Amino acid sequence: MRIPKSFLLGVALVLALAQNSATANVITIVPTNAESTYYRTADDTNYYVNYWGWYAGNVGHPVSYWRFFETFNLPAYEPGSVLSSAIVSFSTTRSGGSTNHALGVFGTAGWTTNFAYGKSPKEQSAILGKLQLTTGGAGHETASEVDVTDFMKSVYSGHDSVGFEVRSLYERTNWDDMVQIIPQSLSLTFTRNVSDPHPIPEPTDKITFALGLALLGASARLRRTKA
Repeated sequence: MRIPKSFLLGVALVLALAQNSATANVITIVPTNAESTYYRTADDTNYYVNYWGWYAGNVGHPVSYWRFFETFNLPAYEPGSVLSSAIVSFSTTRSGGSTNHALGVFGTAGWTTNFAYGKSPKEQSAILGKLQLTTGGAGHETASEVDVTDFMKSVYSGHDSVGFEVRSLYERTNWDDMVQIIPQSLSLTFTRNVSDPHPIPEPTDKITFALGLALLGASARLRRTKA
């Protein structure tokens, strides 16, 4: 027996509307904590926290360098939600002759106010990305956006916070890549898709659903007429 196309179309429309819907939420948050640490001796026993401001990178000689840390408190995880993208943002200005060719962003776990070497937040990822090359003179801001989606997916469902570190890839060298980080530029933006098992139909959905039912009814009447 041949099944009318109108019947198949109607069934497809009704089934599509019966499926769970998903809502995409774009969320932007600012750091809960942010600090930078200035290590200034070969054994890292002499250091300062937030000395002069927020910086990252080498200062130009082998024993002095900065690291920047930040953490974000995450909204409560919703079972069934899926993280589809995550971007962490920074703006920097040049410091001295720095070029910041080699400032990397890493994922971290934990937070502490004691930044002695070996006690700062531990890196929990390979390098996630690099900051954009800071151009122009002192005071000129350069924005950087680093895709941290994969790292966020790995921690999102089981943690209430996430952290990031900015540091030179050439610590303990004469490389000069020190930059100042602009506090108001820091943010984490991510997109979360949340399933809704009982969606409220939109007006257009109601119309489409009614058309599907009408097609089913027309198909049934057509079969009765042919019979």
